[in-house]
Amino acid sequence: MDVKKTPKKPAASSNQAAPATSPEAAQTSTPQATKKNNGMAVAALILVIIGIFIPGLSIIGIILAIVALVQTKKNNEGGRGMAIAALVIAIIEILLGAILLFVVMFAFNKALKDNGVNVNNGSVNVTGKNGESLSVGNAKIPDGFPSDVPIYKPSDIILSLKTKEGYNVTLATNDSSQQVADFYQSQMSSNGWTKDDTGAVFNANVVQSYSKGNNQVELLIGSDSKATNGKKTTVSITYVNKADSSQ
Repeated sequence: MDVKKTPKKPAASSNQAAPATSPEAAQTSTPQATKKNNGMAVAALILVIIGIFIPGLSIIGIILAIVALVQTKKNNEGGRGMAIAALVIAIIEILLGAILLFVVMFAFNKALKDNGVNVNNGSVNVTGKNGESLSVGNAKIPDGFPSDVPIYKPSDIILSLKTKEGYNVTLATNDSSQQVADFYQSQMSSNGWTKDDTGAVFNANVVQSYSKGNNQVELLIGSDSKATNGKKTTVSITYVNKADSSQ
């Protein structure tokens, strides 16, 4: 019985050329090109870094970072990480700035109070170590103001001053200067004050001077709506105790 022998394939020569690579395989092996960074993201990061030294730029940085996040996702651009970093840094800067502002305002307000200055309800009040006081804005009649010197009503007290020598109170009213002058001439006389001859009227301004013992009162009544928030007439009352002022 004859047995057929299967012929052996010749061994591949070491010099045999390798099979050619298809164009498709070559394309898949080529590394992808790096994405171009979004310009808004770069600008946002730069602004928030500068914002550490220049307040206000962080707000612009936040806006640019948000725009960059939208653009990088929509246009498949690079720089998304920079935009996120810029957003986080900007938020931290704003929070730290708010805390710093609160601390500074608290320290400033405490320093004012320690030195007798109080800002409250639209007025500035200053108190001296020897009982002096100054109130501007929504002011009040100072403590110890003589009760026999009337305060014209209706009126706003826009300034009050207390010193060792006496007091000054400035009022603002919508009534005419003549109405105010007539009121004080009547009321001061009723309260025992004597009108001096030094009074005068000039350019719709009235000056009245009164005395009682060692006390002197000077009234300046004038029209100045621009300086008194629309009120027609201002009344400046200055009270001086001559005995105290001569010491």
